[in-house]
Amino acid sequence: MFEIKVPASSANLGIGFDSSALALSLYNTFLFEISEKTSFVGFEKAFSNESNLVYQSYRFVFQKLNRKPLPIKITLVKQEIPVSRGLGSSSACIIAGAMAANHVLNHPFTEQELLQLMVAEEGHPDNLVASFYGGLTSSFMDSDEIIYMKKDVSLNLHFYLLIPPFEVSTKMARELLPKSLPFKDVTSVLSRVHFLMDAFHQGDFRLLQKILKDKIHEPYRYPLIQDGLQIKEELEALGACVLISGSGSTLLVISKDNTFEDQLVQVKKLSSWVVKKTEVSRIGAQLDEVRSDS
Repeated sequence: MFEIKVPASSANLGIGFDSSALALSLYNTFLFEISEKTSFVGFEKAFSNESNLVYQSYRFVFQKLNRKPLPIKITLVKQEIPVSRGLGSSSACIIAGAMAANHVLNHPFTEQELLQLMVAEEGHPDNLVASFYGGLTSSFMDSDEIIYMKKDVSLNLHFYLLIPPFEVSTKMARELLPKSLPFKDVTSVLSRVHFLMDAFHQGDFRLLQKILKDKIHEPYRYPLIQDGLQIKEELEALGACVLISGSGSTLLVISKDNTFEDQLVQVKKLSSWVVKKTEVSRIGAQLDEVRSDS
């Protein structure tokens, strides 16, 4: 019996569209136990069957070895990552299932190989790399190879999640993006993205304020987030940086003020939203053995 704990991830980070992501200290925790038959505990009824994404990922790894998946009991111990809010809930499930299968099979795949399998299943690496390795990551695909880098984030930066009471469909958010972009918008983002990793690593908040000005995806997605643009403008006037987390609907707020939450709760348009202070998850997904009598 073993437990896997996977952090949330906030992808894109404004100008790092489809490449950069940050692991955050909200976690989904799953317990796995080899059993006589596959079963699901703690999940909603709709996900208490083999369509469960954790199980699909578990099975996918077995299939890559032409093996029949061993029956397993999967328990959702704790769910902190909200679904369909742009915080990598799907990636967390895929990571947990793949890590579980690799562990049960006595680790036939290296970390890099396992990551490649997960990306083959998910389709893109940004959330997966961040939640798997932790910290601030940037990644891209070169044919079938995943190229990534990881950096620690300065403790001088403080992070807050603004989670609205509504979802945004990733598919719809993707479909809203234009087929082509003005050349000046692309060069504006490209000239800034080179500074992204170092600005987070060094805690250079003034530089973050200058570079986090996306023109590739955020302007087209804010209409899906009710009051999102007004909230962004109000908080930027207070000195914060505001980004759409993934494809939304959550907003990620960055401040140099450790008590900025006091100002957030006074924003009227956030009265029905969950305001949550968070931190960078620096380690990533973790697997721990659990004694059956504990």
